[in-house]
Amino acid sequence: MFGYDMNYALLATLFGIFIIFVVPFASLTITRKNFQIMKEAKYNLYRDFTSAIFGLSDWISSNKVNEFMDDYQTKEQKLLKRERKIKTFVHLRENFVNLLAGATAFLMIYSCWNMTVNNIIENVYIASFCMMVLSVLSVAVMTSEAVAHIPGYEVSINRVKEFYAQEDDEKVEVVNAKKFRRKYY
Repeated sequence: MFGYDMNYALLATLFGIFIIFVVPFASLTITRKNFQIMKEAKYNLYRDFTSAIFGLSDWISSNKVNEFMDDYQTKEQKLLKRERKIKTFVHLRENFVNLLAGATAFLMIYSCWNMTVNNIIENVYIASFCMMVLSVLSVAVMTSEAVAHIPGYEVSINRVKEFYAQEDDEKVEVVNAKKFRRKYY
């Protein structure tokens, strides 16, 4: 007869819920603002830099090259600090999730060993349990990483929407200009 250890089942379920739901949600709430600010800052730096390159003669003629460079470097340093902060959080989160996954695997091995010693299950089932738990954990560990990137995608999607909204506004202006010309010319 195949038996089971209720304590292992409860602890494994709690660890699974924590790894799959609690950690990704906490990660999302913590990183949402930082990712959005970081993406906007990168976009603004890129925009300022390309504008400066195309207007290089204007910067040189107005003697504001050093002012632009100082401002750009200050913004870049702030961005790098925020990136370091996010990377530190990501590394801590990954280590914590891996620690939980390792504890779950260890708990499973211990529980299987305990059930084998008490003749509740056969030795053969240990390998199948290990393979099943490790494959499920490998997928579960990735959920917090995947969920953490949602804010970055939201910023990109909003930027694309703004671009198309601006394009639609320009089309309306062209149509209105054509109507005006037909009416008065």
